[in-house]
Amino acid sequence: RASPLRAAALAGAAPAFVLTCGHDPLGPEGRAYAERLIREDVPVTAVHLEDGTHGFLTMNRVIPGGAAVLDFAGAFLADRCRPR
Repeated sequence: RASPLRAAALAGAAPAFVLTCGHDPLGPEGRAYAERLIREDVPVTAVHLEDGTHGFLTMNRVIPGGAAVLDFAGAFLADRCRPR
């Protein structure tokens, strides 16, 4: 029941990194969140992995590619969170 999509407004929210996957039941909700952030002028970087599945980031031994996505997300967030 808790979802940022239910908020009356998102303007003023912190910049966001939103990662969604094509084979994830939460994917459409994540994409809608990213789209709403954009509409409300919140800086957002949205990455959609069409062939990804829910939880693939923790399945590196079975599903290749998770480590590369985590490296990308970590570098992206480290850059954005660095004091300026």
